[in-house]
Amino acid sequence: MARAGEFGLSVVGARDSVHSMKIVTRIAALWLAIVASLLWAQEPAKAPAKPDAKDSLAALAAAYKSDLDEVAADYEKWLATLQAWYLSSLDKLQAERTKAGDLEGVLAFKAERERIESHTETTREQVHAMPETLAKLRAAYEPALKRIVDQAAQRKDAARGKYFARLEALQKSLTLSIDLDNALLVRAEKDRIAAEMAEAAGPAVAKPEGAGAAVAKPAGGSPLSASKDRPFVNSLGMKFVSVPGTEALFCIWDTRVQDYAAYAGVKKVDDTWKKADRDGVPVSREPECPVVGVNWDEANSFCQWLTEKEMADGKLAKGMKYRLPTDEEWSRAVGLAKEDGDTPKERNGKDQAHFPWGTEFPPSKAKVANYADAAFHEKFPKNAWIEGYVDGYATTSPVGSFPANKYGLYDMGGNVWQWCEDQYEPNSAARAQRGAPWTHFRRGNILSSFRNRSEPGIRSPDLGFRCVIGLPAR
Repeated sequence: MARAGEFGLSVVGARDSVHSMKIVTRIAALWLAIVASLLWAQEPAKAPAKPDAKDSLAALAAAYKSDLDEVAADYEKWLATLQAWYLSSLDKLQAERTKAGDLEGVLAFKAERERIESHTETTREQVHAMPETLAKLRAAYEPALKRIVDQAAQRKDAARGKYFARLEALQKSLTLSIDLDNALLVRAEKDRIAAEMAEAAGPAVAKPEGAGAAVAKPAGGSPLSASKDRPFVNSLGMKFVSVPGTEALFCIWDTRVQDYAAYAGVKKVDDTWKKADRDGVPVSREPECPVVGVNWDEANSFCQWLTEKEMADGKLAKGMKYRLPTDEEWSRAVGLAKEDGDTPKERNGKDQAHFPWGTEFPPSKAKVANYADAAFHEKFPKNAWIEGYVDGYATTSPVGSFPANKYGLYDMGGNVWQWCEDQYEPNSAARAQRGAPWTHFRRGNILSSFRNRSEPGIRSPDLGFRCVIGLPAR
């Protein structure tokens, strides 16, 4: 029995022990939960992610542009309404003068209509010489015109002031967060707006027909807000615009003699660019003409120098740089859709329909770009040319002499070959070139899709380059 009792006590003890372990386990779990909750409570809350500075600046610029677009749209609408009334009134009064057999009156009304339609200013002398009925009509038109112009100016000033205040707040925020690179970019844009505010004397829209020349837009801006209507203007006066489908801003024209001269003035470079010629005829000696006689390495050195210069001046943010365009970027800029092929060689000539100005060859109208024309043939009679085509330049032309394309870029065809960054094909030192120059006349070579190629050390009187600003990947 003793043994049985002992056995019973052992069982009871074991049960008590198991029960005690359960209690201890529960207490430990509760204690761990309390400790964990205390630690969780002490852990600092994560700060919300800061908005990207470039996105913030781009958003401000987009809002500003939207405000300006609204002002411009209303201005054009009001102006169109006013001018429709004015032109209709001119027609009625001219018809009356015709019925009356008043030749001088008819000619006066006709001349006023032509001035309005051709965007020609009507001078005070012309107003004073008008017949009485026309002078009275003009006297009603001018105050109404002034009200439209003044109202647009006031709205533009208000939009500019709002944009400036927002830029100032963003600059302060970036400075406080020690994001100085982006703060400098915002400051550059703010300074440009401040200059506009100081110089503004009217609306930043074209003056209406009969009211004088258009107001020039001040230079400056930020690369991040560059657009066709508001280009970024660098320290050399080179203008850059965005091109859809690329991560780059394109200079609107080829690098000019005056741009390259600024670089050559501080760097030791080959002087071929100063004395380029063809058969003894000087080529590109004027400041506004594209620089020629520059090889691929020298073009890249210019880009590197300009990057370093403008980084030091606070014009470019970290991650941006001047460089040559890639072959594919150039295709987007000239208006081509994506082409088949992995290299410039494989993409060469795939599109057999499009030229920088359209699809007709020879061009149906003169002066679309600077190619081998009648003036070229007169200067170089032994060379072939585009018969019947006249652009007026025997060699290079000043940049921007011909119409820009839809992105605001000039001379994407004609004037000079433009170096590209790419190798023409793998395992080859030759680099791609685009945009047939002033010496070319063959249809195939003038196509937007045509690629030329040259070794990097080649210099030629019809070979130049165009810069782009590479933007940080977003």
